[in-house]
Amino acid sequence: MIERRAAGNLSRFRPDSARDTLPVPSASADAAEIEPLMTAADVGHVLQLPRKRVYEVVGHLAIQITPHTLRWRHADIQALIDERRRGT
Repeated sequence: MIERRAAGNLSRFRPDSARDTLPVPSASADAAEIEPLMTAADVGHVLQLPRKRVYEVVGHLAIQITPHTLRWRHADIQALIDERRRGT
């Protein structure tokens, strides 16, 4: 014989009955200034280097996302280019 249990009392969330909740922050002006990070392929294209060589040349400027994932800020790469132009 199969034993059946009575269904539990389910409560549903109703936004109009919510109390003591925090307001949702709106998108700030800073969010519009966030730029995407560059991959090794992107940096290699800008610096005209093979993707694998990017890690040797500008690896010290990278941001480590995960143990095997590095990304670069466009501003850092642009500063490197400007520095090299002034140096030569």
